[in-house]
Amino acid sequence: MTKQGSNVFYLFSSNSKKRRVSVLFSLKSCKVLSFFILLSLVSGCVSHSSVDELLTRKPLVLPASHCALFNTQTIPVPSVDSLSSLTSEQRTELNDFIRRKEIEKLSPRKQVFEFISSKIQHFNYEGRNYIASEALRTQSGNCMSLALLTYAVANILNVETTFQVIHSSPLLTDIKDDLVVSSDHVRVFLSDSAYKGHYLSGGNYTVIDYFPDVNDRAGAIVSEQEFLAMFYRNLAADALLEGDLSRSFAMLERGVLLAPKYSPVINMMAILHRRAGDYDTSRDFYKYGLEIADSQVVLLSNYRQLLRQVDDKKELSSVEAQLLALNDSTPYEWYGLGLDALKSADYKKAQVYLKKFLNNTPYFHRAYYDLAKAQFALGDIRSAQESLHQALELAKLPDNLQKYKAKLQWLSQQNH
Repeated sequence: MTKQGSNVFYLFSSNSKKRRVSVLFSLKSCKVLSFFILLSLVSGCVSHSSVDELLTRKPLVLPASHCALFNTQTIPVPSVDSLSSLTSEQRTELNDFIRRKEIEKLSPRKQVFEFISSKIQHFNYEGRNYIASEALRTQSGNCMSLALLTYAVANILNVETTFQVIHSSPLLTDIKDDLVVSSDHVRVFLSDSAYKGHYLSGGNYTVIDYFPDVNDRAGAIVSEQEFLAMFYRNLAADALLEGDLSRSFAMLERGVLLAPKYSPVINMMAILHRRAGDYDTSRDFYKYGLEIADSQVVLLSNYRQLLRQVDDKKELSSVEAQLLALNDSTPYEWYGLGLDALKSADYKKAQVYLKKFLNNTPYFHRAYYDLAKAQFALGDIRSAQESLHQALELAKLPDNLQKYKAKLQWLSQQNH
């Protein structure tokens, strides 16, 4: 194991008999933007369908977008091929690299790693969504940019790639126009030949992880199309944060074409149509998304916002009941729901949602502080003190420590 510079980069090597960590070197915070709205369909209990029901059920159809709402004619959208293409000069550089005496004897997947590692040491993390050639030219970008660059080099050297979402410690920004951004990143698996079955089922492979953390949790394996759709979703997210709905829609259109059953792009399509005032189309996308999504918390919480706007009290009540009953292991959305409940002074719900979040993410000190606020409002001073003590143990920044200590001291006085 070696460390170089201030960046972290994992490489795992494995065969069918054993798995070992062979290289570690580094990189800062790699983000895949994961959007959800803080304000949140629901059906009753799920039952098994009969054979007749399955035969008569209508096939699931992707809703039609309301394109006239968005002016996309003059918006440049990068082509799918351009995302992972290198310039002729960069391909020449790669070819020269693999002709080196110490490199040419390596397997193609190890050549991919050596080339990427030679470039990553001076890489400047900027949190920007650069395509592969731009990331290589500027030596900067975010996690998806680096994953695209790895993917581009792997394609040139005929190395198989598989992608896995990794859920990191929640990095939650301040709320902006009812949006919250959480972060996770993508791990890349490299193999000299196509996988047979599960990616860990046998054979040699290399795993490149640009931002490993002890609290990381492995998420779903995503297809090549879904991986590329993630990048278009990131571009759409950038535009949405800037309030440019048309540019966001143009990027999402490409993502939906690539992966029409990838629920995060469907979720954002619903958000965009709601923002543009087309509540009917937004509802159609939410219902479609809920049919295809493995995890429904994000879609339900966002659908909840739409139901509030259209004042559909009956369905809103059903949504909130299902959200309270869910126990999804992906924690980030629970935090947003907890903050929303705090803002609405619904302290019982806030406590439920924040505890769901902390059950899966017990190291996020800010959530203990928020939980303490809900507990104090409910009159549970002792629990509020315990939550603040936990926040103090986990907090690292001086301003957080000062805030928690001051609040804890005040609560101690209230308990006497």
